Amino acid sequence: MNVAEVEFKLKDIAEAVYNPGTFIFEFIEAYGAAKPIPRATIAKLKQGSLNKADTKGDLLWPKKLHFRPAAKGQAGPALDALITAPIAKKHSPRFLVTTDGEDLLALDTKLDETLTIKFTSLNERFDFFLPLAGVERYQGVADSPADIKAAGRLAKFYDAILSANPDWTNHQKVHELNLFLTRMLFCMFAQSTQILPKDSFSRTLNDFTTLDGNDVQAVLQAAFDAMNLKGDERQGIPEFAKRFPYVNGGLFRDKTPVPRFDRLARRILIDAAKLNWAEINPDIFGSMIQAVVKPELRGDLGLHYTSVPNIMKVLKPLFLDSLENELVLAAENVRKLEALLTRIRRIRVFDPACGSGNFLIIAYKELCRLERRVFQQLRQHQRQFKLPMSEVQLSSFLGIEIEDFAVETAKLSLYVAQHQMNLEFEKDFMVRPPALPLRDSGRVIHGNATRLDWSVICLPDKDAETYIVGNPPYLGGKKITAEQSEDMEFSGLGKLKQLDYVACWMLKAGRYISEHGGKYSLVATSSICQGEQVHLMWPEIAALGLKIEFIYTPFMWKNSAKLNATVACVIVGISREKDIAKRTIYGPDFQKEAKNINPYMIDFEDLYVKPRSMPLSDVPAMSMGSNPVDGKHLIVEGVDYSRLAKENPEATAFIKPYMGGDEFLYDEKRFCIWIPDHQYTDAVEIPFIRDRVEACRAYRSTAGRDARRASAFPHRFCYSTFQDKPFLIVPNTSGDTRSYIPVGLFDSGTVVNHAAFVVYDAEPLIFSILSSSLHRVWLSAVGGRLEMRYRYSVKLVYNAFPIPALSDNQRSELEECAWSVIEARSSYPEENIAALYDQDMPQDLLDAHRNLDEVIENVYAGRPFSNDMERLEHLFKRYKLMVEKEQAPLLTKRSARSRRAHA
Repeated sequence: MNVAEVEFKLKDIAEAVYNPGTFIFEFIEAYGAAKPIPRATIAKLKQGSLNKADTKGDLLWPKKLHFRPAAKGQAGPALDALITAPIAKKHSPRFLVTTDGEDLLALDTKLDETLTIKFTSLNERFDFFLPLAGVERYQGVADSPADIKAAGRLAKFYDAILSANPDWTNHQKVHELNLFLTRMLFCMFAQSTQILPKDSFSRTLNDFTTLDGNDVQAVLQAAFDAMNLKGDERQGIPEFAKRFPYVNGGLFRDKTPVPRFDRLARRILIDAAKLNWAEINPDIFGSMIQAVVKPELRGDLGLHYTSVPNIMKVLKPLFLDSLENELVLAAENVRKLEALLTRIRRIRVFDPACGSGNFLIIAYKELCRLERRVFQQLRQHQRQFKLPMSEVQLSSFLGIEIEDFAVETAKLSLYVAQHQMNLEFEKDFMVRPPALPLRDSGRVIHGNATRLDWSVICLPDKDAETYIVGNPPYLGGKKITAEQSEDMEFSGLGKLKQLDYVACWMLKAGRYISEHGGKYSLVATSSICQGEQVHLMWPEIAALGLKIEFIYTPFMWKNSAKLNATVACVIVGISREKDIAKRTIYGPDFQKEAKNINPYMIDFEDLYVKPRSMPLSDVPAMSMGSNPVDGKHLIVEGVDYSRLAKENPEATAFIKPYMGGDEFLYDEKRFCIWIPDHQYTDAVEIPFIRDRVEACRAYRSTAGRDARRASAFPHRFCYSTFQDKPFLIVPNTSGDTRSYIPVGLFDSGTVVNHAAFVVYDAEPLIFSILSSSLHRVWLSAVGGRLEMRYRYSVKLVYNAFPIPALSDNQRSELEECAWSVIEARSSYPEENIAALYDQDMPQDLLDAHRNLDEVIENVYAGRPFSNDMERLEHLFKRYKLMVEKEQAPLLTKRSARSRRAHA
């Protein structure tokens, strides 16, 4: 995906003669530069087979867009007509678009945002239509095409510099190239904002360098030297360079080489310098620039930033809300206002995985703005108010980052943010600090946060308020590298390597605030609050005397600065128990005050659900399905089975239906070779069977240890749990948008594979229990996740699920409920299970499940529950009681042994 290319393609369209017959197809193809659109789709749109429009000349691409060419001067009425067109409701196009070749109007129906531009300016608002390429625009932060355009220019410049300096690609030159690019960014931004004289950088490049670019290196070196020297230190500096003022701030302090230029590099730099860099957002731009120096990230150029609303989810409950409340309470009291100013100046924000500084920048801006509001209040109450300058210092914003270029970008972005805040200060108070020389920036250290002593970077200070924030890397225990595994050892997680990599930051932050004070809030993969990680990590945090102060329940977080990770995340705020005034749980549509927040994100005492080898309740055993480990040689696809049944019918005696999660959910027909040992000799007489078995033997002989052991019996599955009995099946994963977990009951004869779990000889009441809302919320809390999908577990979900003792009457009722659900499904023979359990369930099936819920919840509590949170709290109470009851005899025996020993 290359978003930057979209702008250039749209510019070509905007500058060409408008053709109402071809425009919309060229427009769609332009967005194909960001996310390739299949040629077949374009062809069907042009031929009309995919065009659902009912008006000649229109194009209606279902779910995507509805376009109508307008007569001259009639673009507005044409858009109004599209908005009210009945056919739009049927096909739900995201965008309504119309143009007369002079004006272009559009409506984003999802965000209810309109666009009105000149046709010739189409490329300038290309971001509006990015959802056509599968790229959603973040809400709550201004989308800036200037950011994307600037990053595109910088990417071209970076490539041109490497082309002119092939020897700069080695590791030793990385820091020098990163620092050089940072200085280029500063110069372009500074001339746009008049930190440097207006256009001074562009004019120097244009007037004092030649077209071939050979002298750009020397000119830039002279300019860098000048910006590092005060007036009386500038002997020997060329006159043209003396026009540049003394900058300081450490930006030009190190005398590092400037790369060579050629004609192309010079031209691209001059072109980039012409952009209005004053429009960039430092909180967004820094992360985008990271993509410039990592070509593998170019695919989403323009999307590499963490959204401001998500950052605010960390900062607001951690300390900004407290400051806001204090400002409200101090509004009429000068002494309290002055105390608030003192508090603001004592705040330090430390991000030990800071990337290009997004969290630090937003925290800095918010504190500056809050400080200005305090000044405004003081001015209202003091007749002789003497305006002080801002005392929110960049040196109070600290970070650690492992990527060298991100470190330099973070420092630069903080300078940019400081200048922007100074401009806002001037707007309010008609005065601002001088832009130059720069003051020291935030203390951002290049290093590996898992191995550094944080107290050396963020020095302990009993008078400071320290807040640790950030969005550390998410990597599961199975995906970490050998080096990251060593990082976990350094962080003290040697015995807990099943944990996600983010646990290094969770525990190091916990140790820091436990010893030195403060609070922390980190974005983490939601798995730290689910599955096995809960009982492994959270007792370690509790042992430090720390508790959860607030938490955001799982949501999708896109942080492209961290390798474009789109994962299910939680935001956890941790404090020393004595520092917590209130506890809050934030959900997608609720905010709840809690007495206690446990690691499963509910208002309940801390407890940890541990894996169990046997069920806690009186239910039959569940196991994972069978795993062939066969290189797919023992598996027979449906089309192959049909041909085999015609050509080699004798082979079908050794073939069974084969089912996993997908086969169950999507009604896919697959089969497997299944040969009882006593029939092996007869089976391999059949050529088809013999060839498959021998291919399996060859595959296993070079595979893993267990597979090699099983190569002596290539007709058997490597791991088999198969029983020739009726069974209940549960897929390994289930979508979180489903109201119920799809479960199936089947007759004997089918081999369930390892993509599903199986209970043999299960009574229908087990089907009812697993199909209930109660079981779904239990899975959502204690099971794992794969992205946002629930990941089922025998040991944690099924074996630990608390079920009360059931009377005969209750068992009978639950059995009836199971058959009611199954009967409702059977009314839709053309639909597969996945479709039936989509968000729009058939009403009779939904009613059957709701009746099941009412019956089972009456078993548990004597009444239906009002919501999932109530269901979950009840299940945890019951789990706690059942575990305590189970452990009571063991405690009694231990006590008796102890008494005998003392006797």
